[in-house]
Amino acid sequence: GCFVPEGTPSSAKEARISPRSAGSLILRLARVHQGRLVIFAIAPLSPLADALLHDDDSGSDHGGDLASSSSSSSSCKATTHDEPTTTLRKGIRALCIQGQAHRGVSATTYDNAGSCSGEVVRSSECASRPPPSPTRPYLPPDFAAFNLREDRKAAEIVFSKLQGYVHFHLLGKHAAYRVHLDRKDFRRWDRILAESSPASFSTSSASSPSLSSPPPEGEMTRAARGNLGIFREGNPGLFAKLYPTPFPPDSDGESAGKAARDGSHQRRQPQRADWFEGIETLSHPYDALLVLSFFKRQLFDCVEEVTTTRSNGGANDRAASVVLIGNAEASHGVPNASRVHDEMCAMIADGVRRMAAASHRSEASIND
Repeated sequence: GCFVPEGTPSSAKEARISPRSAGSLILRLARVHQGRLVIFAIAPLSPLADALLHDDDSGSDHGGDLASSSSSSSSCKATTHDEPTTTLRKGIRALCIQGQAHRGVSATTYDNAGSCSGEVVRSSECASRPPPSPTRPYLPPDFAAFNLREDRKAAEIVFSKLQGYVHFHLLGKHAAYRVHLDRKDFRRWDRILAESSPASFSTSSASSPSLSSPPPEGEMTRAARGNLGIFREGNPGLFAKLYPTPFPPDSDGESAGKAARDGSHQRRQPQRADWFEGIETLSHPYDALLVLSFFKRQLFDCVEEVTTTRSNGGANDRAASVVLIGNAEASHGVPNASRVHDEMCAMIADGVRRMAAASHRSEASIND
């Protein structure tokens, strides 16, 4: 699940909702923004894999829903196109992914007609297979990354079909854990929202807190509380590791959810305010760090590899880079965590201001 902040549009009347599936929308955007589209994948790669399986470069968006025309990407249906994925290979400028890739591992993909889309063939298997052409070596996904292992087949399809054509930018978990956002960062963004919209605060401006009381909790801090609460309930072990607090999930370390399932729900969990107030670090901002690493790559130590797609005897060779940041614990890729933190906070503050301005414009249009 996820925590939905106050003010998030909840109906078609309040938001612009695309009638297309995610995969169909990706195909349409790739055609509209040919060669300029940058995709930030902050979840499993299932929609992009679906788009790859249905990309015939015909200009059709399959009636707005790829799912209605076939099964999901995990079934790995064979395509009938001689050279699939043309639209996405031409349309996507870069693909930014949360996760790692295996270096020094030989994997080969086959693009022949009738072959299984996204098929991964290891070097040990190549001798027993007929030598189709063209072949493309690529860096396979590392399923130690949560988003990649959530849909392994989708990750294999995306990595094998797009490397060598599209620039890959991977930010591994080892980089994400090096940077954190504290309570004071969220309070700063709360103030930005409060200056634009006093209603963002749960405590009205008419009631001024005493100097000894904690500052009122604004929308950004409430969002952090909600998301951490979900994480704490769903994975208490990892939560305790990443967000140490003097208040454990319950008396013996089990989450309330597990206690309810095994009949031990009498063990009372401390009040939410208790555990949340005991935490100073409120976020390891993987999503924001991925965006920052793409636009300000100079802040990070990168490993760059080049994948070449060979065809027509070399006449139409193509090359695209694979940038790896934080691909291993020994090379986390964040030489100056404090500088990265400051740059990220400035980027988020700018986004908060833009969000507030957009909200005001939306409210004005509704009132008109």
